[in-house]
Amino acid sequence: MSAPDPKRDGRLLDEGRVLDISTLPTFAFGNRSPMWWGTMGLMAIEGTVFALTIMAYFYLRSHASAWPMSGFPPELIWGNLNTAIMLGSIIPNHYAKKAAERLDLKKTQFWMVVCMLVSVAFLAVRVLEFGALNTRWDTDAYGSVVWMLMALHTTHLITEPSIPGS
Repeated sequence: MSAPDPKRDGRLLDEGRVLDISTLPTFAFGNRSPMWWGTMGLMAIEGTVFALTIMAYFYLRSHASAWPMSGFPPELIWGNLNTAIMLGSIIPNHYAKKAAERLDLKKTQFWMVVCMLVSVAFLAVRVLEFGALNTRWDTDAYGSVVWMLMALHTTHLITEPSIPGS
């Protein structure tokens, strides 16, 4: 005789008691969602990587006689434009979130498309920003660490295209 099957008809059996979860919602918002917890874990990992790279920047700076080493700081126009785009992205992200919480599929889809367009604009300006760094990644320590920070953030933007400010 085989052991009893712990699953039967989508219900879990526990010492003769039945737990029927068929009436529970299939999704949740906020910290009730497994996706939220996964995102928090991802943010912790990415935050650690960014913190380590920023610390490398300051460590290298403290050991250099001139910073930036090439003597030419980056042009800030493209970085400032990207900051404005990032701040502006708060608006479509807010509306997408609110539409999703109202379960309004059409408006959620619309605002997600707007978020994606903002992300594309951000990445297009990022290409110009790389050109305005006034250093190559292989020139010196300054170039390496600045390019690493930019590459880390760009990779984050590509993998999270609907949220340019994250």
